[in-house]
Amino acid sequence: MSSLAVTSLGTGPRLVALHGFTQDASLWAPLAPWLTRDRELCSVDLPGHGKSTGLSMDLAQAADAVAQLAETGPIDLVGYSLGARVALLSALAHPKDLRRLVLISGTAGIDDQDERMLRRHSDEALADDLEASGDLAGFLDNWLATPMFAALGDAAGLEARLSNTPHGLADSLRRMGTGTMTPCWESLANVSIPVLVLAGSQDTKFVNLAERMVAGLPNAELAVIAGVGHACHLEAPERVGALIDEWLSSTN
Repeated sequence: MSSLAVTSLGTGPRLVALHGFTQDASLWAPLAPWLTRDRELCSVDLPGHGKSTGLSMDLAQAADAVAQLAETGPIDLVGYSLGARVALLSALAHPKDLRRLVLISGTAGIDDQDERMLRRHSDEALADDLEASGDLAGFLDNWLATPMFAALGDAAGLEARLSNTPHGLADSLRRMGTGTMTPCWESLANVSIPVLVLAGSQDTKFVNLAERMVAGLPNAELAVIAGVGHACHLEAPERVGALIDEWLSSTN
């Protein structure tokens, strides 16, 4: 049994959903009408978030904990941003535990060592500031005001994000930030299961990363969601939910 907090809804084959940084399991609710269609949707609180706020793990440990949810057989796995990185590492480390993989606004890591170190130092400084101030509301206001999230509005789910803690989010930044991830682009060829890679058309950086991932994966499809940005599943839950539902239903 996984140590991660999980909220389950529906019945059928298990679909495990992994949220992004500052979110929690409840942020999958807008997609639930599609993701629970003939499936059990298991929405996870990742380490440092939601009901898993007291858990401290790095990316590899979180990937292992997610794979433990395949206790009754292989799972489908969908991850967004931070969750996409955990999902990808879970697929690489536990290939027999996954049936299919959906990656939303994900990456296989930062190639350049200097750039990766700069990102790590930046996240650590952000974590230090958050813990020192204890001002979660101010931190979230600044986070959601960045260009990646500014278009979200009420879809950002601020109330759910406020259920997190400064310490939990700071720990996530330090241990699970993008700068801590060993690049795994060359390992993508080892992911033999079907993969759906999504990105919002207005998030050009992650569209490019999505195209690169699809080029490296043996059995992958790319979907670019028109008119939305990084959090494309929150900006357009009907379109993204229906797309994932259709893909899972038609892919073996």
